[in-house]
Amino acid sequence: MRPRKKKALAIVFTGNFFHSWIPTGIVKQLSKNFSVTILPLNVDFPTELAGFLPVNCRILSRANEKTSRITTLLQDILLIIQRKKSKSFRFRIQRKLFGDIRICSKQVKLKDKIRLSLSRIVRMTLMLTFPGHKIMSFLPGINNILRKIVFLRFNYEKSNFLRFLPEKPDLIVIPSSGMEGKVYEILREARRERMPTILAIENWDNLTSKSVLLVKPSLITVMGPSSIHMARDVQGFQDSHIVSAGLPRHNLLRTSRKTSSSNNRTGVVKILYAGFSVPHNEVNVLNFLAKELDEDIEEGRVQLSYRPHPARQPRLGEEKELNPLIRMDTSSADAFENTQHLPIIDDHFLDSIRGYDIIIATPTTFSLEAMMMNRYVIIDGTNDEIHLTSAYISLNRYLHLEDLRRIHGLDIAQSRESLLNYVIQAVKLSSYNQQYDLSFMINQESRCFSTYIKEFAEKI
Repeated sequence: MRPRKKKALAIVFTGNFFHSWIPTGIVKQLSKNFSVTILPLNVDFPTELAGFLPVNCRILSRANEKTSRITTLLQDILLIIQRKKSKSFRFRIQRKLFGDIRICSKQVKLKDKIRLSLSRIVRMTLMLTFPGHKIMSFLPGINNILRKIVFLRFNYEKSNFLRFLPEKPDLIVIPSSGMEGKVYEILREARRERMPTILAIENWDNLTSKSVLLVKPSLITVMGPSSIHMARDVQGFQDSHIVSAGLPRHNLLRTSRKTSSSNNRTGVVKILYAGFSVPHNEVNVLNFLAKELDEDIEEGRVQLSYRPHPARQPRLGEEKELNPLIRMDTSSADAFENTQHLPIIDDHFLDSIRGYDIIIATPTTFSLEAMMMNRYVIIDGTNDEIHLTSAYISLNRYLHLEDLRRIHGLDIAQSRESLLNYVIQAVKLSSYNQQYDLSFMINQESRCFSTYIKEFAEKI
């Protein structure tokens, strides 16, 4: 009897999400049930991940296809028209119009106020007058006419991304942050060809803060129960097209039962500060903590380390130098001025995080991962008085971050002094294993992410 032919599965990467799929074992598991082809579209495949690929997985050379201007135009229009569906959308529009600096703040120098004011005027003039679609998107009645016209144009256009694939796949999987215009063009073409598609949401905030999804896939995978509500209420999905599969990057965390055994056996309390991607003067916060804890650090009772966010954005008024008592986390870049370095999410990386007793985290997905590893977590929710995106403001302006306040026992510090007090109290603990109930947010089933794809494929 001839063996049954495997279904052809194409994973199309339009962003740098390889680290969530390859070292975490998802692609390896998929290759057992599918003939897997990976297509990097407008993005380079990280060569350091080649050793994690199974031998029967085909990786294609980088292909390039520009995102249509109409697609970008439609994203802008729908973000404005649908802004009432998510306060994160409104915050994104505000940032696009006014930038990330609070110009009226006393902390901003006069020369910076003048420079930023001129820059803001130019930005607002260009955004609202050229080519003019954005200002029309704010006008009731006119905006719906504009939306219909641009949608017609979008649906008329064609993308030939299928020409990059050696064979027509039975299923297309697209990892996405919810904002890549090329993703919607792929979904549109797949729908024309009647090919089933899965859109795998890559991060906690992607359903509520990036953009309105222009084309719906056959199935969308989300982080957990609260994300199902976001997909339904913000993006308009029906429950039958949503599956709570967890985030791809959490695959090892969910499939491994390994937990941290940190109990301060060495007598040194290891603290890690995990940084923010958007502008927030976290180095100032770190230096404040190091100064206040200097005696404990110098005498070896406390060790303070810093892990910058791998997509750290520039910021204004942040101190240029780290206190020499602060160590750089080995999983991050060599210096916080150059952090465009994604860690390989494997057991070694997870063990390095488990090696810390206390995690001070800005409000990012990393804070959830630290809680999933039963680390004692303190949220830096301080206000730097300069950025619209400081941790304090972000906690109040981003829809998805409301979930943090629902986590029982989680410390959220809104000032440097309260953050210091939380740290001092935590250092005195005899054990740093802390269990948080994240079941309302995260699918914590000990199943590989690939099983959800396999289950869907069996139905088509």
